[in-house]
Formats: sequence, structure tokens, C-alpha cells
Amino acid sequence: TYDASGLVHGWILNQFSLSEHEGYVRVATAMSGDSEWDVESMVFTLRAETEESDDVLMMGDAKEERFLRVAGQLLDIAWGEELYAVRFDGDVGYLVTFQEVDPLWIVDLSNPIDPRMRGELMVPGFSTYLHPIAGDRLLAIGQHQEINTTDPMGIKLSMFDVRDMDWPRAIDERLEGGVGSDSVALTEHRAFRYIDDLNILAVPMVHNTGQGLFLYRVTDNGFVSV
Repeated sequence: TYDASGLVHGWILNQFSLSEHEGYVRVATAMSGDSEWDVESMVFTLRAETEESDDVLMMGDAKEERFLRVAGQLLDIAWGEELYAVRFDGDVGYLVTFQEVDPLWIVDLSNPIDPRMRGELMVPGFSTYLHPIAGDRLLAIGQHQEINTTDPMGIKLSMFDVRDMDWPRAIDERLEGGVGSDSVALTEHRAFRYIDDLNILAVPMVHNTGQGLFLYRVTDNGFVSV
């Protein structure tokens, strides 16, 4: 049943831009201005509140209405960079933005009325989907792109260690194919299949060395082809 609604600035990227945790709605948005550099990402937390209002259609009788009120916000994230991926996991939010390099941003949401930026990690290219797994690790798929180039240079699988929110680090990065490589998993998260009890990652790809479903065993040190 409908409960409440609220309003925040910007637009959401996809369903992973929205999350609920311990009574708070979390949403990551992006907002663009007049130029390609006038863009920023934002994170808001909202909580449902009830207040009384008079409705003339109810002949003056007071009724209760529910609203999602903004409880906390974090603005001006990665000014000048487009938002490419979002994922919330418990008290943590992960954002990927991109201009010429791919920053992974970590947002601390343990205090929902005061979201705080913690760590960031710069790597070439960009990620379009983030997938948390056990061991405080984060899997990602995207495309590799060198600075000052316009064409992606292959499909990139990444694994990040996010145990320390202030100092995330890249565990492994695997580049498949070259220019023209593609995977439906870049835009469809259901094509990115991680089987956690087997530690197997399955990703469909088309690139210069073949096409099909590529399998990787996910170890503590990275990806191993199966």
C-alpha cells in the first residue's frame, strides 16, 4: 500500500540508486547544468514522518498525512563527472563517476542524518555495475579507457577491497578483448551472475578472442579463468 512520498534534487540512474535501511530511504542522484562540466552527484537520506492537515474535502476534519522528509544530504560529489554506477550495502554507499578516470567513492551512512564521504580510489576507465560480496569486497564490470582517448579499449572486471572505508584498494583488474568488445552485463545486471557458494562469476561477452559465457573463479587475490 502507498505510504509516503518525498522530493530530492536530480535524477536517479537506476534501481540501485534507491535503498531502504533501518527506516531510512537512501537515494543517489545526479544533476546537470548548462555545460558538460556542470554536473554533480548527491546522496540523500529520507525518513517518513506523519503530520496532521486539514482537508476541505473532509469538511475540516483533520487527517494524518505521511511525507518522506530529507534527513541528511551529501552534495557536490565529483563535480564535473557523470554518475555511472551506484550500490548501497548496509551502512555504506558506493558511487562510480567518470570523466577521464573512474573514481570509486565510499559514503558512510552509519549516521543517516549526517552522510559523510570517506574514501576514494582512482582507476582508468569506468564501471557500470557494482556487486558486493563476502569479505568486504566489491566486484565491478565496466570498460577500460585510457586518459585522453574516446573509445573504450575492452571489458574490465575489477575487484576492490573496501574493508577500510578511508582507503579502498584494487585487488585485481582483468581486461578482456579490445576496442569493440561488448557485454550485455554492462547495462543489464541480471547478466552478471555471481554464484557465492561456488565463488564463480559468469559474464557473457563478445570480443576479439571469442564470444560466449566466460567463467571466473573469484579468489582472495582476484579472478582465475575456469
